[in-house]
Amino acid sequence: MTAGGTVNVLIPMTGLPELSVPPLAITDGSADPTWVDVPCTGTFGYGRKRTLRLPFDAATADVVHRRLRLDQRVRTVWTPISVTLLIAALVTFFIPGDDDLLDVLRILFFVAGSGLSFWTAHLGKKVAVAQRPELVGRLAVFLPAVSALVAREWMTRNPTVLALPQRPRWRRYPSRVYQSAAAIAGIGIWWVALRDGTASLTALLAFLLLIGAAFILAFKALPVGFIRWDDAT
Repeated sequence: MTAGGTVNVLIPMTGLPELSVPPLAITDGSADPTWVDVPCTGTFGYGRKRTLRLPFDAATADVVHRRLRLDQRVRTVWTPISVTLLIAALVTFFIPGDDDLLDVLRILFFVAGSGLSFWTAHLGKKVAVAQRPELVGRLAVFLPAVSALVAREWMTRNPTVLALPQRPRWRRYPSRVYQSAAAIAGIGIWWVALRDGTASLTALLAFLLLIGAAFILAFKALPVGFIRWDDAT
């Protein structure tokens, strides 16, 4: 059980078609809730999303509706604009010439694209709801911070539903695949760092990308449960 008398719920994919959701708000257990179709996070932003029809108290349901409207605007308007500006900044590196105007445009495009991304992320935090379903690969749907009373009712109605202390980590490939990929990225870092020749922006970007890839792949190669962020004191 998490803080505040809530429980994290895991719903296996095999149990979704016959999932029986009790008519109690998952936020506080109140009766006569407002039902909302909530898309599951954890998938490509423009792909077809699996949705769950979930009961919320009236105040939280209003926040959920505002978040869904924001997500729609981000996907259809703000993200395409931000990506276009960042691509435009990248394109200026390949335009021949050494013009101060290109440097100014590059900076403007990059600042505008990055600023727009940070702004939309800030707006998302204002309408964030803890009880948002998240896909765990192809295995299950993870629903955090459900009222403990309601979670017990969920598990009574659905024997396959589980209560977990934290979100399970799911990996698409075996650990050795990530280990091998991390080793290849490490070799790439070594090659870029030690090769002869003058440094270029392309080499710097490749070096930074390889470092990021090596760290991510090395983390995925660790055994599940090896790192527990909530164990920090």
